[in-house]
Amino acid sequence: MIQKEMQNKKGQVTIFIVIAILLVAGIVIYFLFSNGVFSSGAKYPEVNQIVEDCIEEITMDGIYWNGLQGGYYDAPSNSINIDSVYVPIYFNNNKASAIKTETIQEELRKYLQENLVICLNDNNFKKIPNMNISVGNTKEVSVVIEDNQINVEINTPISVSSEESSQIISSFKKEVGFDYVSKLNNLNEFLTMQETEPTMILFSQMELFGKERGIEIEGFELENSSTYVYDFIYPQTKYNSRVYLFSFGVRYK
Repeated sequence: MIQKEMQNKKGQVTIFIVIAILLVAGIVIYFLFSNGVFSSGAKYPEVNQIVEDCIEEITMDGIYWNGLQGGYYDAPSNSINIDSVYVPIYFNNNKASAIKTETIQEELRKYLQENLVICLNDNNFKKIPNMNISVGNTKEVSVVIEDNQINVEINTPISVSSEESSQIISSFKKEVGFDYVSKLNNLNEFLTMQETEPTMILFSQMELFGKERGIEIEGFELENSSTYVYDFIYPQTKYNSRVYLFSFGVRYK
């Protein structure tokens, strides 16, 4: 009987301890958010705007640079070095092996992770008056490709303080307009066509294929390698006057 009462008392004490911990955690969380720490940045729209502009700029830079390397940031193992640009081979031994959406997302994520510091730095925020702003290192980057857009999320702690309040903003999101899906479809359709003529350069089919999809197709054959490098040029896809170009190689023998 005594042992049972002792167990009941221990159970009650455990419940009280758990409740106390939850109360303390709730108070701490309320204090942090009510004082502007770890918040979304709604109080500082100027900061949000600079970060979102930076995300868009670096995302588009990454899309255009990676396009020169067939969607890759880090050079894939099966690629050709052309003036320090690594063009991947997407058709070899009579078989197509195009880049996947998941790989493009990861390669763009790596580009953002390494290059966001170009515009996410203290100097870029000095234009905002009466605020002290300090930018930390980007901890996480997420990239998701959808129809006609790319969803980017980053975790970069930015400390903002003014006379009225202080805040640490860490989470930012930006939808960047770019149609990756149709461009990947074009690549796969072209490689499927190449599989029907695996030992030939598709000169006769190129013009019609490109015309139907709004692509200007250019390329050149590498000497003594049985490799043809294709450039898919999208004249209607521009960013800061730059035309989007997607390059890849085909080994046809």
